Amino acid sequence: MTTSHKVTVSLAVILCVVASIFGYSWLKAHDANILLSAQKAANADALATIKTSEETRVATLENALDKLTQLQQRTKTPAQVAAALPTVIQLPAPVQQVTQAQAAASPALHEGDLIIPAIDAKPWFDAQIECKKCGASLASTQQQVVNLTAVIAVKDKEIAQRDQALKGGTKVQRAKTAGKWASIGAVVGGTVVAVLIARHH
Repeated sequence: MTTSHKVTVSLAVILCVVASIFGYSWLKAHDANILLSAQKAANADALATIKTSEETRVATLENALDKLTQLQQRTKTPAQVAAALPTVIQLPAPVQQVTQAQAAASPALHEGDLIIPAIDAKPWFDAQIECKKCGASLASTQQQVVNLTAVIAVKDKEIAQRDQALKGGTKVQRAKTAGKWASIGAVVGGTVVAVLIARHH
């Protein structure tokens, strides 16, 4: 086998290796992009469902709070409080308002005062305790939201970095990759030129 033939064979081998590396890299990037696109589509559907659920939750909460605020604003006198109490707390016996006759019969009573029956004392106390519990749970939940928001921010950064890697990395990394392939191309091109010169001579 002449030197020219050896160089030709070597060139063919190099071209096959380069083509195989390039083909594998292209297929790997192509598959990764297909997977990424499918995942993004699935995420978009999930986010749309979450958005709808969140909008419903907010609307329901705002409606409930608005009704309670209106009740609070229009309830001013003791008589109105006594009438509205059943809508905000369930008590065994109704709260009673002291009448003029009752006040006249007992110096300790004043007309318009509210009398809470003894049977209502424990349920009223329990309701206040539950209210305190709700306040503590709300404060804890608010802190949990802050913590989860921080975790989500970290995860979003990880996802962004992963997406960037699937696309070939940063601009600098893509430039390095392009430079690598350019170098390989230069080597192959140089080899081709050498073969052509050898054959010419």
